[in-house]
Amino acid sequence: MPTHGYFVNGLDHDPKWIIDTICDKRFICFRNKTTVPADELVQFYQNIGTVGRQDEEFMSDEYVETYCEGHRELIAVRNKDISGYGENGLFAGDEEGLVEWHCASQNREYSEEITAFSIRQMGDDGGITSISDNRSPYWGMSKGFRSMIDDIQVKYEVSDFAWSTPETWNAFKFKNIKGETLAELEVPSKPLVMDHPIDGQKGLHYSWPIITAYVDHNDEEFEYIHEEILSHILNPMYIYHHMWEEGDIILNEQYHSLHKRDEYKGDRLLYRSAIYVT
Repeated sequence: MPTHGYFVNGLDHDPKWIIDTICDKRFICFRNKTTVPADELVQFYQNIGTVGRQDEEFMSDEYVETYCEGHRELIAVRNKDISGYGENGLFAGDEEGLVEWHCASQNREYSEEITAFSIRQMGDDGGITSISDNRSPYWGMSKGFRSMIDDIQVKYEVSDFAWSTPETWNAFKFKNIKGETLAELEVPSKPLVMDHPIDGQKGLHYSWPIITAYVDHNDEEFEYIHEEILSHILNPMYIYHHMWEEGDIILNEQYHSLHKRDEYKGDRLLYRSAIYVT
């Protein structure tokens, strides 16, 4: 049974409690009897923090009206080929809708602390979202191993964004709250172990599918440490698989956890939003 996650009914909860609980539990799932109206959803996010808005370079006015109910805070996540019509949205995924493990802050100087997901159309099958806990595994490691990895810097290659095209979604035009693009935010290295920007607690900042080397460590050292870390963070007790239901909203912190989406079928639509709280 996963050790992380918290489930509540409705949206009437103290914003500070929400933020504290997300940090402590990696995510909160808000269960609602029906799909929350877009206006109410945006207001709920704004009560928690500052919500990012994408400009016309990323989403045209027509696109926002068609797929986002007129709100630039709500970014449509959809795959036009699987849905069978329209345009792609953010994280369309591969031809079957798969999106691998990642987090918003992975190889970037910073990102939103909380990413919000609101399911709008369920699709026909699949589309399970998985969330990993990367804080608890750190504290489950031996003291000696924690000491070994505490000062390691993860090395990142500069992205070529070859996967980003106008036919999928144009990552070059996607911006953060300050108007900086993803390419501008990329860094060559980041600490493997990070203090969380909200509560200051230590945990693994480890987007492992794109990690292939450490600064000042040879390949053999990297392979040993990397495999040891994976043996912890891929333990089923640290991974939660969410089967979406109508009205579900998930708020997930982006420094000590990862998330992914399984393949799916049908006309599935989800809204992704970025909430900044520091």
